[in-house]
Amino acid sequence: MRKISWLSFMMTLLLSFYACEKDTINTETIVTIQMNMPEGYSDYSKDNYEVTWTNLSNQRSTTTKTDDAGIAVTTLSDGIYKLDIKGESKNAAGTDLATFQASETQIAVSGSLKTLTVNMEQVILNDGFLIREVYFSGSKTPNNKNYFQDQYIEIYNNSGETLYADGLSIAESMNTSSVTTNLWGKFLPNTVAVGTVYTVPGTGKDHPVKPGESLVIASMGINHTAENPNSPVDMSKADFEWYDDHNMDTDVPEVPNMIKYYSYSNTIWIMHNRGHKAYMIFKSDIPMDQFIQKNTISTLSPSGSETFAIGVPNHLIIDAVESAAPNGPEIKSLPSGLDKGYTYCDGAGSGLCIKRKTARTEGGRIILKDTNNSTEDFEVNAKPSPLTK
Repeated sequence: MRKISWLSFMMTLLLSFYACEKDTINTETIVTIQMNMPEGYSDYSKDNYEVTWTNLSNQRSTTTKTDDAGIAVTTLSDGIYKLDIKGESKNAAGTDLATFQASETQIAVSGSLKTLTVNMEQVILNDGFLIREVYFSGSKTPNNKNYFQDQYIEIYNNSGETLYADGLSIAESMNTSSVTTNLWGKFLPNTVAVGTVYTVPGTGKDHPVKPGESLVIASMGINHTAENPNSPVDMSKADFEWYDDHNMDTDVPEVPNMIKYYSYSNTIWIMHNRGHKAYMIFKSDIPMDQFIQKNTISTLSPSGSETFAIGVPNHLIIDAVESAAPNGPEIKSLPSGLDKGYTYCDGAGSGLCIKRKTARTEGGRIILKDTNNSTEDFEVNAKPSPLTK
């Protein structure tokens, strides 16, 4: 009798173990992607593009290649993934070589089959102005309060000739990468919706920036280390400050003001102190007052009210960087042709910044890294060092 009971117990235990194992077995999905080339590039080759799937829960990656038709088939364990595609193509005549890439995040993979059409975007690299540092996190006061007045953006001349900053605008995206409501994604990839536009004054050649030198644009142009001992930066030598004519802001007369053309804020503009925005520089091809009027766009908010922004045409954007939470954006503000990846700082008030990496040095001049992929191009949680060579 005791033997039968023991046998029944063991059988029950084994069946329970099997049931648990069965419940935890990951199912798999055969995923097919089809590349769709941009308009005007339909005769460019589609083969040998690198397709990388990254499981966002464990960061494990699977890589495959596209065939002649631009198709790649991969078997993946079910989960949430980030997709990256990049490669080079020649046109049918063999006279032109171009780079294309695409990136999508938060892709749910489940079921036995999944098919995706992915719109590729041309990667256009520049050897002119680049965003070198964005210090959005701010610092903490000795009383542990957020101190945001020391925020800044540094723009670097990565070329071998003098460039002029006159008419150069800085902007912050309307989309916030940490939310799932993509109000402005419908304008991508040809237009990026921004909520701020501040522009360097000048008539064309008033503000030269030599090769290997920078332009620093500050929230407030003072020595913040004297105002707040926890601040890491002195902005008293900033080239410009963005000033909002409001009693919450202070105009420092020693530092020239940017021209404020647009801001979503009714008071003052403060960069998102966790960096859940994208930042960009661009130059308009028409006078800025006409540009703002021509490129005002709108969408409906979840409540049904009309919300406005400025739509910056993709071809005018000189450089851009997507910033997000450490685990990546829920939605992207930038098309992958401008930034396939993202970068980050860990938290508000950290006193840290995002900083572009150095690619190499030529004749004592630093050449910054620029692949239109901020994951590769930027240091995360970097120590601010504006205006240093």
